[in-house]
Amino acid sequence: MTHHMQFLYSLNDDGSVCEILNGERLMSSLTDTGLCNVLGIKQQGTDCRWSDGTLPLALDTCSVDVDGEHTWEPITFAGVTWPGNPAPWWDGVADSVSSGGYGFWIEEWTGLDSVHMKRNAAQRAGRLGGANFGSLASQSRVWKMNLILVGASGAALEDLFRWLETTLADCCDPCAGSEMLIRTACPPDGDAGFGLYRAKGVALIEGLQWEAPPIESLGCFIRRVSVTLGVSDPCLYSCAVNCADQEELPNILDCVPSPCGQAAMSRAPTCSTTGSAVRSRPAAAAPCPRW
Repeated sequence: MTHHMQFLYSLNDDGSVCEILNGERLMSSLTDTGLCNVLGIKQQGTDCRWSDGTLPLALDTCSVDVDGEHTWEPITFAGVTWPGNPAPWWDGVADSVSSGGYGFWIEEWTGLDSVHMKRNAAQRAGRLGGANFGSLASQSRVWKMNLILVGASGAALEDLFRWLETTLADCCDPCAGSEMLIRTACPPDGDAGFGLYRAKGVALIEGLQWEAPPIESLGCFIRRVSVTLGVSDPCLYSCAVNCADQEELPNILDCVPSPCGQAAMSRAPTCSTTGSAVRSRPAAAAPCPRW
């Protein structure tokens, strides 16, 4: 688990994207406030940063500049309550409990590899032994995540916990076939689409569980939680190696899936990149970041 995977967004039916987890928001909050042990929180990984200083995890919607070139605009994380891009869990009230929630750090995330690919083996009887192998098949993915919640107080941790609990329950509806955007690697310089995948059919399997008591450190409260998500479609879809306008993106059948043991997909929605969405809390009126 490294800093490169600090990214989980929900993709809505209208093509809009809403932030759930982004490690850059937490790092920005801690850097701005000068609180907590930032290096300690990041000890299992390094920054995902290009040579020119660009933070790939903080890139907004793909757009076209004045020269007609496709660009990935940077997102600014200037604090939980900054009007330009407030945290999605902030309720819009100054000095409220939610304003003291600094964010989330993904400590561990399993299920992004190919462990879901399996083949049955029937052992042969007799002296020579051996086995007969069945067809290679892909089961659903299981994402097990350990998260570190960071806030200004124990109450802020509780508020973060309840916000994430509600968000995952609402976004990850198995009946709705929820889609998520994830990153599996830090993209190389200038290639923001590398390692960006769509996961289809995401559902909450096991709700949030506190895994340790809160710890107070250098002006912050920190506490670990775990959660398990299931992904019914084991493929991970990469639709835009180079960013493009919505209407120019390929059909999902033309996207590049990771090994998934399926010859064809059962449905073929078009890829989506832009749009805005209403946040979970009515008071937070600013639109979600767009992809």
